[in-house]
Amino acid sequence: MLYVASIAILGYLRLPCFKAIRQFMLDGIAIGVGGVTIIQTSKSVNSQQTLYGIHPHGLTSTGTGFALSEIESQTGVRVSLAVAPLLRWTNPIMRFVMASVGVDLISSDRSELVSVMDKRMPVGIVVGGFDEMLNTKPDRDTIFLKNRKGFIKLALRKGYSVTPVYCFGECILYQNALKLPSWVTRICVRYKIPAVVPIGKSFFDFAMPNVPSKGMLIVIGPPLELPRIEKPTREEIDIAHTKYMQTVSELYRQYNPYPDRPLEII
Repeated sequence: MLYVASIAILGYLRLPCFKAIRQFMLDGIAIGVGGVTIIQTSKSVNSQQTLYGIHPHGLTSTGTGFALSEIESQTGVRVSLAVAPLLRWTNPIMRFVMASVGVDLISSDRSELVSVMDKRMPVGIVVGGFDEMLNTKPDRDTIFLKNRKGFIKLALRKGYSVTPVYCFGECILYQNALKLPSWVTRICVRYKIPAVVPIGKSFFDFAMPNVPSKGMLIVIGPPLELPRIEKPTREEIDIAHTKYMQTVSELYRQYNPYPDRPLEII
């Protein structure tokens, strides 16, 4: 009980990131997923004024921690990861783990995102969110992006670049043991209910992930430089969004180590 209470308290503090603790945690997880390789395609990662769009969500977003921790390690600047308010306030263990590897959690509510961006600090968003988590498929990577334009609009308004991050192998690690009807899935997405029971190697060994044959490959793509437009038009948003989608598709085409897994963009 004391241990759980301690973790709960620590989860709501902005903890410093100690190199030894970070390495211990990341190394342990990396072993479990068959190894993690991170490729940075541009040296512009040092720019604080960027929004990292992370794909795909998968069941656990394991790659997100590795990617943003790597960025913090290189730049010394912590990235604020936007998550659903429910997770931000009710999952202190997640907050503790992410803080330990140099990532702060903030609410995905627009007001909190704007507050961080007004300080010209980097932010991360797992763009597909609950839709992707609840629609993770065993035979392909499914990302929800075609109609996700809010992050592009926000980046334009704040003069941020947008940097895609793709986590290959994420959707292989776990599948949802709950086989929900589509109408239930829609309700869960609507009300941000994380109706998932991640199952890995087997039902009796569910905590251990399926190990991707080539491990996880995380690619930090080139930043899409955007102008600052106080009130972007729909056309300006669409143009920037189209360029971003093309960049994500090109990252998948160029770096995907699992050619038997097609990319499905919804």
